[in-house]
Amino acid sequence: MLREVCEASITGRLQLFYPLNPAWNLEELDGWILEVGWSVCGGWGTLDFRWMTQNDEEVRASEELILFATKGCEASEAISNSPLQAKIDLVEARNWLQECQLTHEKCNQSARPAAEPKRLIYVGGSSESTALIESLVEPVGHYAALSYCWGDISQNYFRTTQETLARRLQGFNINDLPKTIQDAVKVTRALGLEYIWVDVLCIVQDDPEDINEEMSHMGRIYQNAAVTISASRASHSNEGFLHERTLETTDKNTFAIRWSNLDNSDRSRGQMVLCTEAEIGRNKPDPVDTRAWTMQEHMLSSRLLRFGKSQTVWECLESICVDGGSEDKKPPPWDMAGEVRRAVYDWQQAVAQFTARSITKTTDRLPAIAAVAEDYASKIGAKPSDYLPGLWRQGLPFMLLWRIESKTAPRTCPALPAGQRLFPTWSWHMARSGVSWPSMEPAEHSDPMLLKVLSHDIMLETETVQYGRVKIASLTVSAVLLRIFWSKIPINGLCTTPNPFR
Repeated sequence: MLREVCEASITGRLQLFYPLNPAWNLEELDGWILEVGWSVCGGWGTLDFRWMTQNDEEVRASEELILFATKGCEASEAISNSPLQAKIDLVEARNWLQECQLTHEKCNQSARPAAEPKRLIYVGGSSESTALIESLVEPVGHYAALSYCWGDISQNYFRTTQETLARRLQGFNINDLPKTIQDAVKVTRALGLEYIWVDVLCIVQDDPEDINEEMSHMGRIYQNAAVTISASRASHSNEGFLHERTLETTDKNTFAIRWSNLDNSDRSRGQMVLCTEAEIGRNKPDPVDTRAWTMQEHMLSSRLLRFGKSQTVWECLESICVDGGSEDKKPPPWDMAGEVRRAVYDWQQAVAQFTARSITKTTDRLPAIAAVAEDYASKIGAKPSDYLPGLWRQGLPFMLLWRIESKTAPRTCPALPAGQRLFPTWSWHMARSGVSWPSMEPAEHSDPMLLKVLSHDIMLETETVQYGRVKIASLTVSAVLLRIFWSKIPINGLCTTPNPFR
């Protein structure tokens, strides 16, 4: 039903056909006026619909539709959002990387000194054969890093161990790799890179000394990578992530509006503009977003290329690009210099996000956020000795107020085996689920007169991993004690037989 011809900011007027709700009384429409507002700003297009009476009274609440134009059609000249794509376009991904490398001053300024990982996988050329190389012997330059979900550890059959290291250096067939790693090799080649870092192959998995050495460099490995390839949609290493997407339907109605440019008869007619009542994109977390280890891999990457269930997303310091749907909303980067209270809050937010993600080994919780802690310390000018595993001496009184997010919150960290202990016992890494802090300004609980830190002593499990596992720890504070009573035996909603507790 033709309802309105409105002035558009593309190249002329658009003829709109508005889909009516079948539940409406069509006779009432004769007395109503449909006001259509068309807006395109910065590539973002919307249509606003308001049903009014002759007396300018609003009959129904206004509706806003978000517009998506097919790439290559006339409307796409002004509307940057396009429909979701089933097929993954690696040429577009390479264009994003090249544009960033050539034109993004901020991204290139942030490049660190060319420290390379101890080992990399050579994937140059088109051969199905490749090999692990030791970059200390052969400097290589640009490389990609892979962020992915391992899945069942027992299914990771293709690993580098002390027994297989020599064979990996001699060479192996790419087709023998798990599907997710095979796909990462394809992406690396499509991006024009010749080397990729994959933890399961580049770290000797049964050598504690090699693991600790590489753990201490984990942040730099991802920061220095030319790009981090995130296999976001794959829940395990054998799933892969380049296969055609089965696009999920959005929670809101999505439909097409036929339009024609009435001012230019030479242009094709009858094209469709996709409209939706909400943004379409990554409306559900991808598997990689549920794992604890991958958080620091994403946070510390200068350039991130995500292959999700519904979108391919490019994120760097200057731009966010998608191959279809709405752009991802990325929080601003940390800016904590000189502001301790803000820094405390930002760290707590990072911990809350981290503990909401699952981890397989309880003892991995501190190592899995160690690179974030090291980066955080460099931004606030803290020393390793200021890190009280999981917490910071700056703002410590308030940081000690961490709590379990909810009694019914899902378990994200398994319980320790019987007889095993973890230190420090006063840090959040002991919690089995997500943690949070009271919704108050840190300053309200940071009065040094209420709690003073007298001393702390931290003995690391491995001295070279300054933000990792702890062998033993102690914390001595001075504070006011309050005597309280509690009981586990409720009667008529009240606790009886109080036991003193201080």
